[in-house]
Amino acid sequence: MQLGDTFSKLKLVLITLLFCACSPAQADQLSFDQFPAGTVYKGQAHLPDFSGRDRKFVDYRTRIREGLSKGPNFAGHYSVIQFGCGTECTFVYVADNQTGKIFQFPLGGDDNLDLDLSFELNSRLLIAQWANDKDECKLEFFDWDRNEAKLLDTKILGRKDVCLSRHASDPVAADEPVKNLPAEFIGGWIQISAEITQCPSPTSGDLFITQRGFKEYGEDECGVDSVKAFPNSTVVRVDFDCGGEGQSWNSEEIMYVGDLGKIKVLVMTSLGSTDNRDDFGKPMPPEPDDGNPQVSVYLKCQ
Repeated sequence: MQLGDTFSKLKLVLITLLFCACSPAQADQLSFDQFPAGTVYKGQAHLPDFSGRDRKFVDYRTRIREGLSKGPNFAGHYSVIQFGCGTECTFVYVADNQTGKIFQFPLGGDDNLDLDLSFELNSRLLIAQWANDKDECKLEFFDWDRNEAKLLDTKILGRKDVCLSRHASDPVAADEPVKNLPAEFIGGWIQISAEITQCPSPTSGDLFITQRGFKEYGEDECGVDSVKAFPNSTVVRVDFDCGGEGQSWNSEEIMYVGDLGKIKVLVMTSLGSTDNRDDFGKPMPPEPDDGNPQVSVYLKCQ
């Protein structure tokens, strides 16, 4: 593929993402009452068949039986059973009180540390908060449908320590801003041009991104004011406070990271700048604007 074709394709991808990311439909708050469970089971709990159908769970039979003995606590007739497996580690199983059948929940173990769950008896919605291997606090929303947890939405709330100061049950709006850029964006990047098609080292880029902002080659440096991450994508909308060359300004950017073949690319689209000021805080006229977003494409420096 020619570099020009690559650049054109990336621009087309970003334009599509701009419309998706700005769609009001993404801002809906998921709530328990949106996923009613139906009739609550009030009969006696059926125990699992640990010698047959459920034998792969036999090592945890005591914990599972204890959970079922308390009756359903989730989605009408299920019991969510969570217990420790080491430091910051827990296993999670979902058992059906009507049949005794056990189901493995998709999160748990060493891959999902500090796992905190929120759920209700009358709802199919389950909210999980945990720390991932990228040192991020992650929030995921699941619909328990036909004995399966179906992922509805994902949010990155910030660094891992955010998980220590909140619970999965704490309300979070779908468009609530956080203060850190996701891990996918962090590192050195070099802008694509006719002469540059690769970045030889992490220290030779034009743009250096951290969780709290970025620095361009030269004087310009921007700090994160707020980040809005959009569900099931690597698109963020970021408000930056910037400064450089005797000026300061606020900038709004749409940022996207993705793979194009074996190439990892960053696409940044500037939606404009506001509050332009000089070194003395005096307002300055804004930069000339033709009304079109400014699109820049970068390659990851390895």
